Amino acid sequence: MAELPIIDVSALRSELEEGNPDLQKLCNQVKEAVQQWGAFRVVNHGVEQELLNAVDSVSRDLFNLPPQVKERAVNLPLDGYSKGISLSIGEVMCIPAVPPSDSLQQYAHKFWPEGNSEFWEHKDLGVITILYNDQVGGLQMRTKQDEWFSVKPLASSFTVIIADALKMWSNDRCWSVEHRVAYEGKNPRLSIGFFWKFLKEKEVCIPEELIDEHHPRRYRPFLFKDYVNHQVKGDPLDIFL
Repeated sequence: MAELPIIDVSALRSELEEGNPDLQKLCNQVKEAVQQWGAFRVVNHGVEQELLNAVDSVSRDLFNLPPQVKERAVNLPLDGYSKGISLSIGEVMCIPAVPPSDSLQQYAHKFWPEGNSEFWEHKDLGVITILYNDQVGGLQMRTKQDEWFSVKPLASSFTVIIADALKMWSNDRCWSVEHRVAYEGKNPRLSIGFFWKFLKEKEVCIPEELIDEHHPRRYRPFLFKDYVNHQVKGDPLDIFL
């Protein structure tokens, strides 16, 4: 049965010189994972369990609010609250990426007019997703052999997922994995994604060192905002080829 690679990233928390065998081993593991799987799980990442517990708790508090309160933040398609949309099962809350400032406090004020000092989440639509899942399970991914498999819960781990824009930037060196949630249980399931993206106004161009006779250029340069707009509208992506 297929199972995502589990990578110990504790070496990144030490001062290692280039060429160090531990660092080289880690790089090789990540390279193989993104090429063959399009995703991997990391352990020993240094994020304290107390912080994970706190994020889990405050997120559940958010979704346990009355529907009329959560609907104050409806602002589709890329941020805010939504329920029953085609991309997910259940409820989704996307928080725009903003610095710790009055902007985030105003956003939280939609739900807690009296204030909530523990609410501190932000999310980006991006090309790399760092995913936290609780122990309920339900995440599934499709292999290159077109077979779906379940990602088993792994306490205190994160799942790193490669998305299409990074696949394009890498000239298809990285694999973009298709994934879904298949869950029919009765217990609430919590998943939190942290997204990294290219700047909207910046041009995404394949680095020259990733182009050779065995890997000809697959995509023309494009603005990331154009790519996002096409994805959101469901338009064909032929203009990027």
